[in-house]
Amino acid sequence: MLAGAPDSGARAIGHAMARNDMDTPDDLPRGLEERLGAAAFRYLDRYETSIANLHRILIRRAEKLGAPADPRVAAIIGTLLARLQGQGLIDDRRYARMKARSLLRRGRSRPAIVAWLRQKGVAAEIVGEALEALDEAFGDIELIAIAVFARRRRLGPFSTGDGDGDKTLAAFARAGFSYELTKKLLAMSRETVDRTLSAV
Repeated sequence: MLAGAPDSGARAIGHAMARNDMDTPDDLPRGLEERLGAAAFRYLDRYETSIANLHRILIRRAEKLGAPADPRVAAIIGTLLARLQGQGLIDDRRYARMKARSLLRRGRSRPAIVAWLRQKGVAAEIVGEALEALDEAFGDIELIAIAVFARRRRLGPFSTGDGDGDKTLAAFARAGFSYELTKKLLAMSRETVDRTLSAV
């Protein structure tokens, strides 16, 4: 009886392992962690990004490599992201400030900047900090943004013709600029707008 106990225990453990293997098969692609790490570094060599956005990218990469939807894959990606964050290679605050300034220089309104960063998974608090930094650096960022937008689209002070007033107002509205701000810009001289743009 005692002699047979170890065999019985071994069989029980074997059956348990077999059941566990059936529940979570060991079918992860070979070298998945290293391949995901290499993919992350390649992306970060080219782009600054948010933690949430890189997480989405790595999930898609794991799927392309044939990895199943499995807690082990999530754990690998979570560990990789934590390591990259610890090394300072991904930083949502840095990303938000850099991207907010870039979007401002492209004529994006404050609501558009918020929407962009939130879509990339940046926390609302960090988005707010990025906008506060823009305010401190440039002053009236909404006026700057609408001036950049007008220059890019050749509207208002940058128009080369009479244009259609209603279409002009509609263009600014679609870009997220208020009617009051639009009227303020349209009342400004080209020289005044150019001075506003010199801030960026």
